[in-house]
Order: sequence, then C-alpha cells, then structure tokens
Amino acid sequence: MVHEPGGIDPAAAEETADQFLHAHGISTASQSLRGTLGRTARAYARTVQPVPVSA
Repeated sequence: MVHEPGGIDPAAAEETADQFLHAHGISTASQSLRGTLGRTARAYARTVQPVPVSA
C-alpha cells in the first residue's frame, strides 16, 4: 500500500510503535524513552514512503 503525501496518521503510527515495543517486552513509560514513539513513527514513515522519481 502506498500512501499519498500527508496521508500518514501520526497518532496511529505512535500507538503502533507503542504496541510494537510492548510486544517485545519494552515499557515506554520510563522517562528515558520519552519521545521514542514519535522518533520510531517518523523513522518508519521515512522508510515506507516512496522516493520521488525525477524525470
């Protein structure tokens, strides 16, 4: 599935990152992981977004 620019839901992406980390036994409640969900969501967004092809 390819998303159009601006089609990413940041809140849903962060929730998914939270679920992923919890599934691997990592608690995101600690102060040391503050901001991790947003960073994880942004990293995956960059990874899965298509690269523009120049003509």
